Amino acid sequence: MTKKRRKNGKDLELVVELIQKSIEPDAEIIQNAYLPVLTSPSKRKRQCDIVILSGPSFRRTKTIVEVQDRSSQVDINNFNGWLLKLEEIGAQHLICVSRQEFPESIVEKTLQLGNKVKLITLKDADPAEIPQSFFKSDLKYIDFQINDYVTINITYSAEDVKSLGIIELIKSQLDSKNLNSDDKIFSLDKRELKSIYKLCQESIENLDNPDSGINTIEFDRLKGQPLFLHINGVFTRIGLTVTFNWKNEVHVFPVSILKYEQLGDGSLAWIFEANATIKGKPISIKMPFVKENDRFHVKGLVGNLDSNHDVSFQITKATDNQ
Repeated sequence: MTKKRRKNGKDLELVVELIQKSIEPDAEIIQNAYLPVLTSPSKRKRQCDIVILSGPSFRRTKTIVEVQDRSSQVDINNFNGWLLKLEEIGAQHLICVSRQEFPESIVEKTLQLGNKVKLITLKDADPAEIPQSFFKSDLKYIDFQINDYVTINITYSAEDVKSLGIIELIKSQLDSKNLNSDDKIFSLDKRELKSIYKLCQESIENLDNPDSGINTIEFDRLKGQPLFLHINGVFTRIGLTVTFNWKNEVHVFPVSILKYEQLGDGSLAWIFEANATIKGKPISIKMPFVKENDRFHVKGLVGNLDSNHDVSFQITKATDNQ
């Protein structure tokens, strides 16, 4: 079984994957998988939006999930095609997810198949249906921006870098004129890599003034919280002082609340969906919520955000029942 790179426009599949992981935490879930057709001499494969493998190896159950993120209904021909795919790859269950209601012909056939097929629709939630109005409809988008770096000073042991045999590379990488603030070449724990941008963003999270200012971060090369430079797979402890001018740009826009509703079983999850244009760029965000132990928990965030910049999201006007 192989997992291939997802295509553009597949955000809803990622959201469904997050929801299914929360429903079946012990299952193996694979997005955009290509599975072999059992009876094909040429070893032909069929594409599946999501594959769920559950149960022990000696009683493995295979479920495929097909997601249709369109304004049109799933038609009976598409549905029959999914059923054929189910048989060809030897899966036991099919879950169909659609933004639109399923036609009566598909509902009728699903009921005839018993537990083999589940139909899930994404429906706009009526305010009266939202449990105790636990969410309102504003989303705060906080974009952290660095206006300029006043100073960037980096210290390191010449003996350390000489022993690594990469002194010229390190000198070039650490030259403040060449250093890209988005380059993930630093680490606090020798596991997660961070950029100067990220280190600066984390340093202002607990400041009294959340809007703008000038701040300095400092890491001593010999004492206190260590900071490591990561080049050519090697971590070397360094010192770093950065003074920067920053601001938070805040945007607030409404969201839609969707029910992830399974035929015959009610809502399994809720999805916050927001679409806006910021600085001329379309922004699309989806956040699934699942109820666990009488509380609703965020299961992730899917969107077309710039991977070089972290963005914080806060639901505003939430009640104590969140």
